[in-house]
Amino acid sequence: MKCVELLLAGGAEPNSLNTDSHTPLHFAVQRYIHSALDSPEDDEDFEAAKRVAKELLFNGADRSAVGRFNLHSIDPSKSQETVELTPLDLLLEFEDDLPP
Repeated sequence: MKCVELLLAGGAEPNSLNTDSHTPLHFAVQRYIHSALDSPEDDEDFEAAKRVAKELLFNGADRSAVGRFNLHSIDPSKSQETVELTPLDLLLEFEDDLPP
């Protein structure tokens, strides 16, 4: 978390894109989902991903940015097709799989 804070304070762009049009917020949400699916008992990792997402949003991350995802890479039970999703859409795609 400290690293994210330092990068943002140093002028890092919270809406920068990688080659798949993923923003840092997409990665934070993806980490949140992975944490919940892989080790739901590890509250620390789960909470850390949530704190990073909140920090990015507080610093202007675009919640409507669309990235390309292969959902199968996140959860093998999902389709292998590539879909375009916002961070919120990505979260909602796994809503039924996440702990309450």
